Amino acid sequence: MTETYELTRKIYIQAQPETIFSYLTIEAKMKEWFGEVVEADAKPGGIFRVGNSNGTCNCTGQYVELVPHSKVVFTWGGVE
Repeated sequence: MTETYELTRKIYIQAQPETIFSYLTIEAKMKEWFGEVVEADAKPGGIFRVGNSNGTCNCTGQYVELVPHSKVVFTWGGVE
């Protein structure tokens, strides 16, 4: 049986909420933070995938909750 764990982390960044929200939901901006390969469908149940171009580190998850300019919740799966 596969065990699952929950990790909750809050970080504080000196920036406007709308700026941070865009870096977690818009593919072009996510590439600046997360990696070279990004796939994002920023809606509950939508795909969250980041990685590098050689395919050695690809992490996937799903968006769970989005509150514009306030909150982004996503799962962070293991390496594909």
